[in-house]
Amino acid sequence: MRSAIAALVFLTTLGVAVSSADDAAEGPYAITDPLAATVVGTPKLQRPTLPERVPSRALRLDRVDPARVPTVFFDESESRYSIATQRGSAPLVFVVAGTGARHSSETMQYLEALLYGAGFHVVSLSSPTHPDFVLAATSHHVPGYMQQDVEDLYALMERIRAEHDDLEVSKVHLAGYSLGATQAAFVAKHDASKRRLGFDKVVLLNPSVSLFESARILDTMFESALPTGPTGVDSLIGEMFVRVTPYVHSRARGKLDDNFLFHFADQGAVTERELRASIATVFRLALANMIFTVDASTGGGHVVEANRKLTATTSLTDSFKRATRWTFERYIDELLLPYWQQHLRSADRDSLIADSSLVSIAGWLANADHVELITNADDIILAPGHLEFLRRTFGARAKVFPHGGHLGSLQHRDFAAAILKALGPVEGSGT
Repeated sequence: MRSAIAALVFLTTLGVAVSSADDAAEGPYAITDPLAATVVGTPKLQRPTLPERVPSRALRLDRVDPARVPTVFFDESESRYSIATQRGSAPLVFVVAGTGARHSSETMQYLEALLYGAGFHVVSLSSPTHPDFVLAATSHHVPGYMQQDVEDLYALMERIRAEHDDLEVSKVHLAGYSLGATQAAFVAKHDASKRRLGFDKVVLLNPSVSLFESARILDTMFESALPTGPTGVDSLIGEMFVRVTPYVHSRARGKLDDNFLFHFADQGAVTERELRASIATVFRLALANMIFTVDASTGGGHVVEANRKLTATTSLTDSFKRATRWTFERYIDELLLPYWQQHLRSADRDSLIADSSLVSIAGWLANADHVELITNADDIILAPGHLEFLRRTFGARAKVFPHGGHLGSLQHRDFAAAILKALGPVEGSGT
């Protein structure tokens, strides 16, 4: 359990100054080390009060592409999302998950509870990099080309809105965290021209400015944490799994979700190298999961042997190990770019990378008064110059907290209050 006491013990081993649990319960986010903040998150005493029960339902839509999905993916054969609705009229918020996260991950459940408790209808969407989305919500199964990912997200939101056309909705909002926040910015621009959903407010939580630059930061962090020798990747991932196995076994569904980093807060002393390794491993495992899904569903033969029939009983160990050795840059060069060059003659590496950066839509963002930013000055996925870009682009619409690392302060009371303030008041909603 991520208790305040466990967090304080953990922070003491890192030399982070927090005087007591009582002091930690008051005032701003207290963890000044961005790596520790990213891993530990928010001590329980500093979190907002959430509703004890959220009437959330996990629902499904038919696949966009009716083509047969390999049987190894039997659990991801339909597009999935979560929805929590008020009894009467209320604003609706679509929330987009971060890299590799499902609609039902613990971070998404937290945001759902926060928004539902404030009076919103909430629809939670898996990341376009999660197998749920890759296999069921797209016709191409190769995420990473921002324009297409945005069109797929927008189409899914439209389908869900139509599925619940009897829901009393006063306004429609959009939010996302991490990569989901970056994608939400592009979706907002897309909606400004299409005008089919009509987002009233859009809130970006700890976005990446450049998908490529942020991925490179995390890949570099992973490489720097590797043990020496030819089996370095396998050794590091094996080490992380040994550390996290008790956490996985404690989960109701045995899933390794995007919240397992916090498990390290209960394990005593952790070195800086282990902090970096654990953060980078989260990204590497999410990336490997996506790469395996893409390669298996498209028959690319990169990490899964070409023409190999995958069933529910097929051993995937060797294929997944191969996938864990891929960096995001390699995914671009060997899977993403060749696919889109085949389908779009104009696609090239430089434009693909540039078009996935918020810099490419900076002019629009600077004048989009309904789009607001909440982030941390020490966010570890921001490259040099990115924070200044965000401040300059969003101006008064940027709320930048001094500490919190990447998503570490997401559950802090002040951060939560900023999210609700950015979305605006809820008028006439029923509970």
